[in-house]
Amino acid sequence: MSEHQLLLFLIDVLVLLVAARVGGEIADRLRLPHHVGELVFGILLGPSFLGLVWPAAFAALFPVEPLQRSLLDVVSWTGVIFLAVIAGLETRFGLL
Repeated sequence: MSEHQLLLFLIDVLVLLVAARVGGEIADRLRLPHHVGELVFGILLGPSFLGLVWPAAFAALFPVEPLQRSLLDVVSWTGVIFLAVIAGLETRFGLL
């Protein structure tokens, strides 16, 4: 992995973390669960929205090189697992 690839990977992770934080804060202000905002901003940055609306920006932000894509996949699946665990821990069984 070159230094440039590592820099792009770190920028990708930083952009995703900032987007999740901003989405969570917006969801809190709208009195929605924090996770909803994180997921919405994740969808907005993903190929289903940003990739369709502005493909050049998506390709620049998330390169398609296999090594970088697999590293980002590992980080994203780790985030999905943590999101599911935290959402499960915050479940109030009294409401069910």
